[in-house]
Amino acid sequence: MPSPLPPIRLSRQTSKQKYQDDADGKRRKSNEKTALKITTKEVAFRKRLGNNESQMSIINRINKHMGSNINRKTVSQMVREGRIGVSPLKKGPVGDFTKTV
Repeated sequence: MPSPLPPIRLSRQTSKQKYQDDADGKRRKSNEKTALKITTKEVAFRKRLGNNESQMSIINRINKHMGSNINRKTVSQMVREGRIGVSPLKKGPVGDFTKTV
């Protein structure tokens, strides 16, 4: 019995559209990195001062200001691990090769 749904067709792009999409993706990724760095610095600074502003309010404020979408759990984990003001780790499993050159 054939599937009741029609097959999904991939839309084609011109090279100019692909270049524009790739550039937008890189810009968005860079914006997310910058927002994460700013947020971790801000949260760590507020924590050190003993200010009782919640992490959630800091994250929401910076997300709104930067137009980003960073997660509160990511920020909490980075601050807990001491990775403040640095780029986020790359996605995926850790490689099993040695670090010595």
